[in-house]
Amino acid sequence: MSEHAEESLLVTYSVEGSEPISEAIVDAFLAAQIDVFEREQRLQEQISTDAIEGFDWGSNRSLQLRCELWGHRVVVTPDAIAIYD
Repeated sequence: MSEHAEESLLVTYSVEGSEPISEAIVDAFLAAQIDVFEREQRLQEQISTDAIEGFDWGSNRSLQLRCELWGHRVVVTPDAIAIYD
């Protein structure tokens, strides 16, 4: 059984080439029709964007970051951002 079995997947956003991961996270929320620009907290207030940009997302290692942003579970990989309800 999946760890997210009881959560509905809202969107899987594909990260484009050299797109910064923090930008991809915001774009994923916008793709899920969640306007993060109208939220009280900015992304940088919830997670260290310097830290996530500091990961070597282009390496061959299997990287995965799981966190909660704007009240949603988020899974970040080098290739995609998944947002759950």
